[in-house]
Amino acid sequence: MVRAARVSREERAVRLFGDEGYAASMALAKHPIEGFGRLLFLISFALGALSVFGWIRHAPFVGVLGGIGALYLAYLGRTMIRSGRAVVLNNMALDLITRGQTKEAEAYLDQIDPKSAARGSLGRAVRTQRALLALYSGDFEKAERVATSVLVLPRGLEQRAQQRLADAGAHATRAIALAALGKSDEARREAEAAETSDMATPEALARASLGRAIAVARSDGAAGLAPFFAAGGASMIEHLSPRERALARALRRMARTSARHPYREPPKETNEVASWMTKLVPAAAPFASDVHGATTALDTHVDVTDEGRALASKARAAAPRSSPWRRTIVVYGSLATILVTFLTLYNLVVTPEVPRTMQRAPAADGVGLVVWCVVVPTLVLTALIVGYSTRRNRTISRTIIGARRDMARGDDAKVEQAMRPMTQSPHASLAAGAWLLLAQVAERRADFAACIDACDRGEGRLVGAGLARVISTDITLPELVAMRALSLANLGRRAESDVERARLASEFPSFPLAGRAHLRIALASALRAGDLEAAAKVAHSRSLDMPLPLRDDLLVDVVLAVVDGASAEEIERIRGELGDDDTTRKWVDAVAPGLRDKMDVRSDA
Repeated sequence: MVRAARVSREERAVRLFGDEGYAASMALAKHPIEGFGRLLFLISFALGALSVFGWIRHAPFVGVLGGIGALYLAYLGRTMIRSGRAVVLNNMALDLITRGQTKEAEAYLDQIDPKSAARGSLGRAVRTQRALLALYSGDFEKAERVATSVLVLPRGLEQRAQQRLADAGAHATRAIALAALGKSDEARREAEAAETSDMATPEALARASLGRAIAVARSDGAAGLAPFFAAGGASMIEHLSPRERALARALRRMARTSARHPYREPPKETNEVASWMTKLVPAAAPFASDVHGATTALDTHVDVTDEGRALASKARAAAPRSSPWRRTIVVYGSLATILVTFLTLYNLVVTPEVPRTMQRAPAADGVGLVVWCVVVPTLVLTALIVGYSTRRNRTISRTIIGARRDMARGDDAKVEQAMRPMTQSPHASLAAGAWLLLAQVAERRADFAACIDACDRGEGRLVGAGLARVISTDITLPELVAMRALSLANLGRRAESDVERARLASEFPSFPLAGRAHLRIALASALRAGDLEAAAKVAHSRSLDMPLPLRDDLLVDVVLAVVDGASAEEIERIRGELGDDDTTRKWVDAVAPGLRDKMDVRSDA
């Protein structure tokens, strides 16, 4: 049965990609975690040999511990190798979703090993993506069913924080799906479950709020929406995708008037958003603006010049690099302490009759020495690391999610207050994540020099960080590179920006937010060069499901309004949103000075 299912998935992928495309998808870059898996395999062989030696020497204690250790490390190594490819496929699928290539994304998800997708964080990530794909395709029953499957996956103690984060997102997705199915009371309960979770991201909170708005619109109409938006419901727009933002804006217009909106109703066959809205909230479709999906493919190719390479090398040489001495002292100091402790115990307990002199121990004592000074300390150290990491990860996750919420509320001072101490942490991945949040705060303030400095410091913490760097290659490290490239582009240093942008494709081929990063960087480069035609071409590659920040989404709208023209109502909407948000307006003016003043009404809009 399993083999038949695998053949079916391969045939489906060939139909979607073609023979050459499918072959390319099977030749995906290997995830760095696979290298650690192979290392664990080698160590497991060494422990297996120690176990055999123990049994030969009639030392069952050595044989048992060595055998258990060998089996455990072999299991971990196999899991890492198997999950490495699954993570790459999952990340690539997410990137394809953000680019509007939903069928190709489903094909990548279908190639993931069912065993890898049946549990843990990866299983929740895969199911979350499938739920969103069903939601965006208008299959709300499937979206609700798949989102429910996220909540019932087996739980593991070491992943509790990630589980709660995924659960909050699943509750938010269920809220929208249930509201679309007319189950208003259930939708409100799901929205409340997401909103009361301390691990709910700003995106989950925004979707939960959108689910509430849909439930109100379907049950109470425009009369019920008015108090909802008056109570702050409009704040959700910041963290929604363009498709979801269009729906939120339509609901807000619906709340402001019960008469037919002056926007013309786009033909359903040419406007995907209006068609989607008709399935969700039929009464909101006439209030939809002319938002379309990507009409041009996003060009991610970058021509790197020798001048750019030289400038980038010079800048990186001068960038701050943190010394790993604190991390080295903590790790090796702890290991040395444990080894000395168990060596002392061995001398006092196991062989008390042996004087503390330089004597040659028998073979049996040598085996016992290996057990007490290598095997047992390794098991104890592993247990301590797992326990400490579990507790630390929960605290870190809550702190970072809280900081992201503060950033969503515009409380940059609170974010900096929370993140500055974390940048000094001896844990490289934690410090790099803190620097990334500080870089995002600086970029939102249009302080691009400070953003570059934070990115340099964050990436510097991951130099020589081993496993911490491997873990950070999915999101944190490529995001730091992308933020640096974006800031360089906004400062007019395009040659250096192109080098960093090229790194995204060469060093992080499975970065799940690559599409968003390339669009933002390419748009900033074109605007800084004053090439509005190139900027418009980039703007037309915006897909409906790309998780663009509101400021970038509005910048795309401004570019299209200037180059292609827009209706009076659309320009009024853009100016109104920019007028209501000082931070976004100042950012747009910093990135594209004077551009929003060039918006004009086209007679054929």
